[in-house]
Amino acid sequence: MSCRESFTTYETADLGFITICKASGKPQPYSRATLFASVFEAFLLTPQKQIEVDAVTDTVEAKLLDLQQPTITSSEVAEVVLQTLKHYNTSAFIRYLSNQTDLVNEAQLRKELKKY
Repeated sequence: MSCRESFTTYETADLGFITICKASGKPQPYSRATLFASVFEAFLLTPQKQIEVDAVTDTVEAKLLDLQQPTITSSEVAEVVLQTLKHYNTSAFIRYLSNQTDLVNEAQLRKELKKY
């Protein structure tokens, strides 16, 4: 080759075969953009959040693939995200938890935290 250029690729798993069953019961195809956006919200106050959000999203997708299930509930996805965030960033974990649950008081927060 005479072009003397190098190219890199970034490969991602194709999760298009996964269907997410929403809380309403409505099925919807898996979307990395939706997952990314929900994780991104948890990192709003974090500097350099793009790198961390990409890493968390990649990790969650790998764990979803490990489940080997064609249909996953949105609550199962939230559990995987929470388990992942617990090890990445505590404040993002708390923010994601509060976004995913209807926390009314400190007692409810403590109850939810005990799950993890």
